[in-house]
Amino acid sequence: MAELDFKVYNSYGILVFRTSDPDEGWDGTFKGKNENPATFVYVVDYKLISGISQSIKGNVTLYR
Repeated sequence: MAELDFKVYNSYGILVFRTSDPDEGWDGTFKGKNENPATFVYVVDYKLISGISQSIKGNVTLYR
């Protein structure tokens, strides 16, 4: 993978997590504090070495 941009938004559209590291995942926190159980939106934009790029969007539900 040549490029990666992984973002997670809360229900208010606030960006709670962002990384370009494919080995890093979201731990359910924002500014060092646990997020409450809720549904979050994720967006993954990536570009392969071959030049092919894609954007994937979806929802994830956080349970505690």
